[in-house]
Amino acid sequence: MRDAERELYPGCRQFSKLSFLAFSEGETLPTTYYEAKKVIWDLGIGYDKIHACKHDCALFWKENEFKDECPECRTPRYVYDDGRNKRVPQKVLRHFPLIPRLQRLFISKKTVMDMRWHKDKRVDDGVLRHPADSEAWKDFELEHI
Repeated sequence: MRDAERELYPGCRQFSKLSFLAFSEGETLPTTYYEAKKVIWDLGIGYDKIHACKHDCALFWKENEFKDECPECRTPRYVYDDGRNKRVPQKVLRHFPLIPRLQRLFISKKTVMDMRWHKDKRVDDGVLRHPADSEAWKDFELEHI
């Protein structure tokens, strides 16, 4: 009965923990962790896991992807969990790819205007108000655009 009175999350007055678990038929929430994770990836807001050396000397990526020890300090990449007989990386870097996030910002009509402000609405009066007003930015635009 305590779950019927407990908020689903802090500040949520509309749903309790119990009401969230007792949705009626026809709900479209993911039923598994995999389905929930797939929704996140489809939105373009997922991340890549890249194993790293425990001492931050190297990433196990590209040319080091299949190595089992750090090429710099020779520290093992994995520790072994004997209870489950599984290799566990000592450190994991979570890389949030930029391109899918930028693509999402350009999909929305509301945010695309803000994303293009430096190009469409910039006043070029010699005053530095934004990085787009800098000489380096202008040189970049001349070379690549």
